[in-house]
Amino acid sequence: MALFNSELSDKFSNTLLNIMVVLGTIALSSCAPTVSISTIQSQPADQQVQVKGKVITVAPMINQVAYEVQDSGGSIWVMSQKQPPRLDTEISTTGKVKFESIQVEGQEIADRYILED
Repeated sequence: MALFNSELSDKFSNTLLNIMVVLGTIALSSCAPTVSISTIQSQPADQQVQVKGKVITVAPMINQVAYEVQDSGGSIWVMSQKQPPRLDTEISTTGKVKFESIQVEGQEIADRYILED
């Protein structure tokens, strides 16, 4: 009686490989698209996006943090409940595009930011 059955081992390896391919495909298809920060202004509110860039400002607040991420196309603020990233580090973050508009002395000041997942 052999302790090792090569036919059974091959079937197990093929099944395991198929499962890994399916899980990898699902994970990749559920990821938000990576976008240039310069295109965020044209993104609709609540659009899920991913940005990559360098952290240039960190502003701790009560119960959250805001940090500014810069890529070659510009910069954008990210609001997060997570630990703040360190200054000058390259990061990738995912979240929803949000839009804020306020009136100051009769002028509208509007900007988009990312609410991190």
